[in-house]
Amino acid sequence: MKTKRMFPVCELPVGRASSLALMASLALAPAGAWANEYSFEYGVEAGYEYNDNVRMAPVDELSISGGRVSIPATLASRSERMEASLDGELIFSRFDEDSYDSDDQDLEGKFKYLFERGELEANAGYRRDSTRTSEFLDTGVVGAAATRR
Repeated sequence: MKTKRMFPVCELPVGRASSLALMASLALAPAGAWANEYSFEYGVEAGYEYNDNVRMAPVDELSISGGRVSIPATLASRSERMEASLDGELIFSRFDEDSYDSDDQDLEGKFKYLFERGELEANAGYRRDSTRTSEFLDTGVVGAAATRR
């Protein structure tokens, strides 16, 4: 006795061609593609900062205060042989002295695939850091103006 597999025809608002393309892609997709585990994690962290002598100068002390917000997030996928993740973080700092404000972004991607007799691993990252660098390299004196990188 022969068995037949029947798939219900689903109509999409765009038309029958889209439905056929969807059914064909589902029928041709490898079974392992459905076994992936996906996750998305995120958080929000906030805090207050105060420094009574931010330049660590013996005279003309400068005190600053302000807030900081950090938003980390991770998107990951895992299967029997493959692991991939994308980690990101946005950090915003605002102070009563504008030259100490910063907006930093950090993004890191990781990929790992296991073969029968080996493995392939790749990592990539991007960082935009707006940290204050106001030291004069030749004297070590800290200036009042900020230089962003």
